[in-house]
Amino acid sequence: FNALLKTLEEPPEFVKFFFATTEPHKIPQTILSRCQRFNLKRLSIESIVQKLQYIANDLGQNVEKNALIRLAKYALGGLRDAESLFDQVIAFSEGIITESAVQDVLGVIPSEWLSELDKSFEKADEKMAFEIAHKLFYDGKDLHHFLEDLIEHYRQILCSLLDKTKKQATIYTQEQCISILEMIVATQNNLKSSLSPQIAIELLLLQIIRLRLVVPIEQVLRRLYILEEHIENAKLQAPIKTPIVKAPEIPKEKNLVDAVKLDPVKIEPAKTVIEPAKTVEVQETPANFEPIDMQTKARYDTLCQFAAVELNGGLVKTPQKG
Repeated sequence: FNALLKTLEEPPEFVKFFFATTEPHKIPQTILSRCQRFNLKRLSIESIVQKLQYIANDLGQNVEKNALIRLAKYALGGLRDAESLFDQVIAFSEGIITESAVQDVLGVIPSEWLSELDKSFEKADEKMAFEIAHKLFYDGKDLHHFLEDLIEHYRQILCSLLDKTKKQATIYTQEQCISILEMIVATQNNLKSSLSPQIAIELLLLQIIRLRLVVPIEQVLRRLYILEEHIENAKLQAPIKTPIVKAPEIPKEKNLVDAVKLDPVKIEPAKTVIEPAKTVEVQETPANFEPIDMQTKARYDTLCQFAAVELNGGLVKTPQKG
């Protein structure tokens, strides 16, 4: 590029340069700034097929149209790649060039395999995933080409489903096609680092087939929404019944001693009655009184509390007299 830069700065008047590249990001800015840039679009499949047919006629080569279409699709809009692939097919083929011959040279799968995959999806036949993967590796097919064929297959199905003007009967839904395309792209990214490419392909095909039995999240949410509406309508139509709460029976104590024997937790609080407070005087224990144990003391305090409740008053300790 450095050697070319000086020539581009001062080109001869009788010279015009045409540069072509498929990787413009690798061109230095010093070169790009001295050129007029034209981004060429990819050629359509029809244009590539027409040019390949012209080459075949010029060479006197008989070629099936499906074979040319297969080459054009594989070239991804590049005429140079399509012509190079066509040269390889001509070199390895004898007589008329068929679509099968193109598939053998390119290492791509037959279109019948995709039909088998669709049938196994419809029947939820998980065994077919291992059969297709076995044939794929046994016949030596290119895994990346296989994944590209899968993407194109489900992309066409998705486009037909999104096109409202075309009513095409299909066993797939839009959500399923989107999920399958996401699975294939994830497998493409992880295939190079996978320890076993065959297991990766088997797992992909198995996930695609099992997707038939998976209920889409949108459908689950729709069903839940309808179920909630039915429940709300049932509540509005049902008569309102006021629950009858039966008050617990409060035990009637015969005397203060029986009340002490009851469990304090089960006794309901007494009704508040506005009366003059009554005080129960409790003298302090004399100094020479023999100490009592904790259990007796707790029983003594409980007895005093019940006495205060019965008298509807308070419990106040008075100082020891004398």
